[in-house]
Amino acid sequence: MTEGNTGKTCEWKGSITVEASFLLPLIIYLVWNCVFLSFFVYDQCIVMQGSYCSALRAERLAADNSEKRAMLEEKYRQTVENRKVMCSINTEKNFSDQRIRIDTGISMKAPGGRFFFSNWGSEQHQMVEKFEPVAFIRMCRKAENLIDFWNAKKSEKEGAGL
Repeated sequence: MTEGNTGKTCEWKGSITVEASFLLPLIIYLVWNCVFLSFFVYDQCIVMQGSYCSALRAERLAADNSEKRAMLEEKYRQTVENRKVMCSINTEKNFSDQRIRIDTGISMKAPGGRFFFSNWGSEQHQMVEKFEPVAFIRMCRKAENLIDFWNAKKSEKEGAGL
């Protein structure tokens, strides 16, 4: 089989079209999944940071437990639920006198039809311990005493010429 006046032989006419018909949907699917995976990672970051910040703000509030719980719900709604993009979120908030714990499950299904399944899921566990200012100040003073002791020993060695 010859092609026109050039004299070149052409045995596989249209083979690139057949190969592209198999490869192009696969490439489009992979790009599509990369876009949806970036949405999933973004939502995962929003949930992680928002859960911790809302628990921390609620714990630092100088109020009774009912006011802290109401603030936790409001801050969580503002920082997580209003900012998520595509994921579905299941949240469980455990509130006690010693700590606040927020357990969050994230799930997302990227569209892929019957042949390509893309289901992503993640769990986040954020916990904030009760803030005790007296214990914190004592720990800071102990650290200052250790630093002063270290500097005194260092100056003794320098004074002795060691």
